[in-house]
Formats: sequence, structure tokens, C-alpha cells
Amino acid sequence: MELSLYERERAAGTVLVEQQGEETVFAVRADLEPGLYRVAMRGEGGELLLGVMEGGCGAVLRRRFSPSVVSRVGEMRSAEATRCTAKGGVWHTADEEERRILPPLPPASLCRRKDGRIEVAIPAPEGQPFPLAERFCLARLCVLEGRRWAVFSFDKQGEMIFPQEI
Repeated sequence: MELSLYERERAAGTVLVEQQGEETVFAVRADLEPGLYRVAMRGEGGELLLGVMEGGCGAVLRRRFSPSVVSRVGEMRSAEATRCTAKGGVWHTADEEERRILPPLPPASLCRRKDGRIEVAIPAPEGQPFPLAERFCLARLCVLEGRRWAVFSFDKQGEMIFPQEI
């Protein structure tokens, strides 16, 4: 069986799932940005972590599991690669709860949860108008994945708060 591998809701590769004797072999092939990625299979019974792989064009990860490990997950439904981060949570597009709490966000904005707050990164390329210019004093600039971003912090109720260090 072959399943698509997704990274941030984008098709990024495939996972070939094969039986070899009693064991199940997972062969992951992906085209990902440079960096480290956590790769997991999801099924009706939960998640099976395949491991961490290094990104790049033609990245490969192979894993072999016993029936007792694979059976806990049940029928495989999806595969996901999530970029690993050193500090805080993983940056992602706003989920349903975050969209409900936060004000409307510009396209391409990313969110993460960190230390009881929600951080929002909005692209802030040089030479273009600053995002949320009326609140520039509440932003902190940083570089993520080679791009410049304005990062705003919000409390659990969606109120903008003073920035904190990454």
C-alpha cells in the first residue's frame, strides 16, 4: 500500500507500506526543505512514530516494526512530516481553535503555542509595508526558514501582549 506524505497540508512525498514476513516495513521518500522532520503514520487507533529524517530533495527513511507495534495503530490512514524545532512549538497554519480566538490573520501567517501563549508569525519582507503596522511596537522581528517575519504574541483569550524572546 502506498500513502501520500503531507507536510503542512502539502503533498511532500510517499510512504510505501509492505509486509515482509510478520514485520511491516515503511519506506518514506520525500522532497522537503532542509531541516529535521518528525515522520508519523496515523491510523484509527492512534499514531506510529516512524522516526526523524533529514529533509532535502529525495530524502529517505526506512523502518521495520513488529506486528504488536503496528497493530495498535489500526488501519493506516495518513502520513505526516512535521518540522522539528529547537525551542517552543512547531510553526503551523492556524487551527480551528486559533482561528476562533485570534483576529483575522494575513495569508501565509503561521502560529505556534509556547509557554501558555500563542505566537503568530506574519511574513515581513524588506521593502514592503510592515504587517499590522499600527501595532509594530508589539512585534519582534526574526528569521524563520530564511525569511523575515514579524512575530506577535497573544494570550489565551486572543489579546495581543508584549513580545518575549524566542
